[in-house]
Amino acid sequence: MSNMTGMAQTVLGPIPINQLGITLMHEHLLLDLDCYFDEPEAASEKKFIDASLEFNLLGKYGTRWSYNRDGLRLDDIELSINEAQEFKFAGGSTIVDTTSRGIGRDPSGLAKIARATGLNVIMGSGYYVPMSHPADINDKTTDQITDEIVQDITVGVNDTDIKSGIIGEIGNFFPMDSVQKNILIASAHASIETGASISIHPGNDDRSPYEIVTLLAKEGVGESKIIIGHLSIAFEDRSLLKDLAETGCFLEYDHFGSFEDSSSAYRGITDLIKNDISQIETIEFLVANGYGDQVLIAHDVCYKPHYKQYGGKGFDYIITGIIPRLLKRGFSNKDINMMLVDNPAKAVAFY
Repeated sequence: MSNMTGMAQTVLGPIPINQLGITLMHEHLLLDLDCYFDEPEAASEKKFIDASLEFNLLGKYGTRWSYNRDGLRLDDIELSINEAQEFKFAGGSTIVDTTSRGIGRDPSGLAKIARATGLNVIMGSGYYVPMSHPADINDKTTDQITDEIVQDITVGVNDTDIKSGIIGEIGNFFPMDSVQKNILIASAHASIETGASISIHPGNDDRSPYEIVTLLAKEGVGESKIIIGHLSIAFEDRSLLKDLAETGCFLEYDHFGSFEDSSSAYRGITDLIKNDISQIETIEFLVANGYGDQVLIAHDVCYKPHYKQYGGKGFDYIITGIIPRLLKRGFSNKDINMMLVDNPAKAVAFY
């Protein structure tokens, strides 16, 4: 992949990283999260299973998101085009779609969205969290998984010639089991072979991100090729966050506008996701301590209620809603450009 040095690989082909512009580093344009479906036990709750996600259901959705199949699926290409165009109209240029194997990755669909909107779309590779893994995942060797990822990046996904441009999102739970460790090691080997970066969905524990970076680095991956996503979930302890930042990995705050509902829960576990102001305050801390050139931001649009059509903030919220707040809090245009243009370009560049 030496001919890809300094380039980004989109679903429509490679482009120089200076053409990426404003970039969202962790989104989902097409997705199927049936792996999270959790059938309710109570008879009165079962009506939500196959209900269409319409206006009268939205107010009841927060604690029931895993009960409703419709809300877990982003499967309408035309609707995705309409939603993505809002980002384009606001001045956005690139979306990194971190949908990996097992959750509805759709290379042809992403290519259609890229052509229709004029956006650069970068597609993911690898495996998501354990409940989305195929039945034979325990039988796959490190080399087999490595080869799968390398083929996605160098040849194309499945029977298409549409290539992935990033490894991830690679899903993890805490504590890590042997299968997840195997997938991480394979991702490391594929990164070294291809020059692609790795985007991580860490476990919901302050110790998980550092453990993952340590493992990947031990396999030979440069820390600047590692993107630790979902940092808005954990890290109550800022000293541990500084330890992670000191490794040199990218630090991704990717839940802007997506999970403001504090009632969100899954199988009795209340989400730890921070709201927008908490994410902004943590980014202020990182910038003040000299880690601004490692910060990435996004929304992680992954349920229908995240779409504007269904009352959500959509893909343009960072541009239209968060940037004005950052400017009021003293962030400079240079700071914002660093997080939305410069850092993403480095993060997705092949080497």
